[in-house]
Amino acid sequence: MDIRVELSIIKRPEVLYTGHGRATIFGLEYNGKLDPYDNQEGFFGYNTGDKELHGVSLPVATLDYAIKLFNGSVAEVGSRTVERNAHHYINHQIMKDVMDKRYLVNVQNAAGVICHGCPIVDIGPASWTKNVIDLTYATAHHLETHGDAQVTFEIIDAI
Repeated sequence: MDIRVELSIIKRPEVLYTGHGRATIFGLEYNGKLDPYDNQEGFFGYNTGDKELHGVSLPVATLDYAIKLFNGSVAEVGSRTVERNAHHYINHQIMKDVMDKRYLVNVQNAAGVICHGCPIVDIGPASWTKNVIDLTYATAHHLETHGDAQVTFEIIDAI
């Protein structure tokens, strides 16, 4: 009797960055109404007003440190300058990688509920807010944040 076993190696995603702090909601408010401070159009082309969209928005400093989205410019000119002129500083290959979902985010609330593999759909929150991450309506509801909560998150390289 010939028994053949095929084995495959599954690569564990590399954790590029881990953060902890305040998470808020964007695109839509927790009650489903449009966020009056958001245009519902994510930096990476997503409709952040979509109630079904799982995703996150990360500050420019976090994205630049973790994946060099802005070519290291935050350290040179500061977060606010990059926030106001993001398209000027962008690394187009890394932007494509973000849009192709190479970089994903796992988010966990204080109760241990995790939302795995969230795409990065926007940049923000603004540095002056001191928030570490913004969540879409679907992600905020999955994590039961009520629009404002403490979370832990990790940016992973999914390839």
